[in-house]
Formats: sequence, structure tokens, C-alpha cells
Amino acid sequence: MDTSAEALIIFVKNNEPGKVKTRLAKTLGESRALEVHRELQHQTEQAVRFLTSDKMVYYSDYVPEENPLWPQERYHHFVQEGTGLGERMSNAFEELFDKGYEKVCIIGSDCPYITQDILENAFNRLLETDVVIGPSRDGGYYLLGLVEPREELFEDINWGGSQVFDKTIQKLISQDMIWYELPILEDVDTEDDLDRYRLYTRQQELRSVSE
Repeated sequence: MDTSAEALIIFVKNNEPGKVKTRLAKTLGESRALEVHRELQHQTEQAVRFLTSDKMVYYSDYVPEENPLWPQERYHHFVQEGTGLGERMSNAFEELFDKGYEKVCIIGSDCPYITQDILENAFNRLLETDVVIGPSRDGGYYLLGLVEPREELFEDINWGGSQVFDKTIQKLISQDMIWYELPILEDVDTEDDLDRYRLYTRQQELRSVSE
């Protein structure tokens, strides 16, 4: 694989009803939750499409035979390896550093507010710091960037809880690591999150019309 110095990992879940956006599915139903899941993936693809870094899509279960959203001419395709989210993320980082990448960032496909500018800033900050992290309003993070494997950052964390970001910062402090924090953004996991995102998109549309 021809590589640049930078790689972006994109963790996505396979498009299967009942397995995606489970909190949304409780109030909207599995079919609508799957539609939102697809929409969020589309927004993520729009944000990352023109990055100059190599882009790696890591699927939760399998690489689909066809996926026009993530065409192979622009994206490399992998399957996540590991028994839990922390182990899967750690393994993905290690795999890409082993391939020779010098700066690696990871995102999911649940944060439609992420932009190309934010991603470029993250990679640029890795020139001068050990870690870049983008905090989420729910207590997690929407982006993590590293310049070398850091297995300890993925151990002993309750990934479904509200202390993911705080626990990660505690680990960075204990390891005397230097980090940079990106703006706080919000994932779309619940119906309230979705309503706020709909309002945001309407405001953006109105702003673009008035300009």
C-alpha cells in the first residue's frame, strides 16, 4: 500500500437494522434508525472526502461486497479486530503504525458536526503534541489522534459510560503526555440529539441562503 504520512481511521457499523443506532431505534423504530445511520455516514464521508491523508474504513463485522458511499478508489477497507471497542481501536492504530504511518486519527460516523477543517487541524496539531482529542458533549470523544501506539489509552474504560473523556485525560496526565483539545461537538445517539441536529441544519441552510 502506498502511504502518506497521515492516516484517518473511520469506524463504521455495517448497515443492518437492529444493530445500529439502538437508542434511536427505541423511540423511532429500527427502520428509521437505519436511515439516520446511513445519513450520518453520508455526512461523515462529505467531511473526509477531500482530506489528503489516506482514509481507512474499518467495518464492525465485514467488508460489504459493494458500498458506493466508500468507494475503493478513495478508501481502504478493513474489518475491526478485537473483542471490545477499546481493543478494536487499539488494534487499528497499531496496524497502521506498523504500516509506516506517522500520524493517525480515528473518528466514528456518529458526529455530523465534524468538518474537514477540524480534521486538518487535528493532523497539524500532531506535529507538536503527543495526542489530539475531540471531546463529545456526552462525555466521550469523537476523535483521537496519536503519533505512536498507545495501548494503555484503550484499557479499563467503560466505553458506554459518560467518563470516557475524563478517564482518557487522566491516563494522559499519568503518562506525562502533551495533548491538544479540539472543539466540543455532539454525537447523534438519541431523538433529542437528532432534533438538535435538524435545527442546526436548518439554521445552516438559512444562513447560506442569506449570504
